[in-house]
Amino acid sequence: MSERYKADRFREKLYEVEWLSGFNMRSYRGFCGVEHMKFKGLCCKYLVDWRDLLLKYYSGRRVISPIKVVEEVDWIIVMMPRNKLREIVQL
Repeated sequence: MSERYKADRFREKLYEVEWLSGFNMRSYRGFCGVEHMKFKGLCCKYLVDWRDLLLKYYSGRRVISPIKVVEEVDWIIVMMPRNKLREIVQL
């Protein structure tokens, strides 16, 4: 990434924090939830490239419906459950 891009993103976050300072805690929590979802989306984007590595750790199958069964690793990449997020990022 270019240094300018990093500086622009940092400045954007500073503006968001300044903007949020005028709101109550409820608005701040909503903002954090949105940022968390963005982070999960970013992780999913990169995990597609690391599917083979994840397959070593999550090799089972998951029943989605009575007629639909998918690989556990594919379900994790698509859904990115919150309880697995830290574990997966560490891998």
